[in-house]
Amino acid sequence: MSAYIAAVNGYISGKAQALGFAYANVNPAFDSLRALGQITSTGPNFGAPTAPFGKWFSLDGVHPTAAGQTLIANYLIDAINKKYSTTLLALPAP
Repeated sequence: MSAYIAAVNGYISGKAQALGFAYANVNPAFDSLRALGQITSTGPNFGAPTAPFGKWFSLDGVHPTAAGQTLIANYLIDAINKKYSTTLLALPAP
């Protein structure tokens, strides 16, 4: 799966570069959170029934929570600001 994701991201990054579009890969942000123990890699924590996958992923363990969506949006805002010299403001934490 990791090789497939890397290949897809490589294609998207190359296409964005060829077209002059901004590109942001948010996977490293989530990898950092996993390294800090904020994202589980062993499955749900059944002792936390309202957040079994922690702060960043919803109850299904796949879709980002509001905090996860904000993290993604802020990565995109940063990429857009760098690429196009804009000054979009980062979103506050939910």
